[in-house]
Amino acid sequence: MLNILIALMILAMPGPTNCLLSIAAATMVHRKQYRLVVPVVSAYVLAAMAFLTLTTMWGVTEIKGAKLVGAAVLVHVAVGLWRGKASVGAARVTVSPMHVFLTTLVNPKALIVVTLFADTVRVSLASKILLVCGLLVWIVVVSIGWIALGATINRLAHSDANRIFERVGAIILSGFALVMLRAVVA
Repeated sequence: MLNILIALMILAMPGPTNCLLSIAAATMVHRKQYRLVVPVVSAYVLAAMAFLTLTTMWGVTEIKGAKLVGAAVLVHVAVGLWRGKASVGAARVTVSPMHVFLTTLVNPKALIVVTLFADTVRVSLASKILLVCGLLVWIVVVSIGWIALGATINRLAHSDANRIFERVGAIILSGFALVMLRAVVA
């Protein structure tokens, strides 16, 4: 049970996906950012299925290639944010659903959460289904929370803040990429 609580807390913590959701909310047209929840949930499900397949079929425990790809995706998105040309009142989307999907897909949080949930192998199928459904609901709630945070920051900030928010987001994502690269090298 403790592992499940830890997994839920990890999902709510700042990370690449949550950072992108906040950036999207601060730079997108009102309400369009909520469509980004679908790629988040889809990517977490796909990443979990891939990780479980690799670990059960081939016994893979360390996926350095995925970490390298993850770092590359984060750098790509960070460069795009850094080069963005937000103008006052622009309705331009700087964070696409594909950015969110790819970033979430290679997010180490998915692997951590699946590993923590692996302790539940001894529970009944009905309990596993309830756990997965609860996890998916939590992912939706957390995603909406990060979107709401970005939207709130956007409302409180002046209209020129989008550019600053994009640059700060680019720096944060670059930091996450460096952490992922360090994990590969170490």
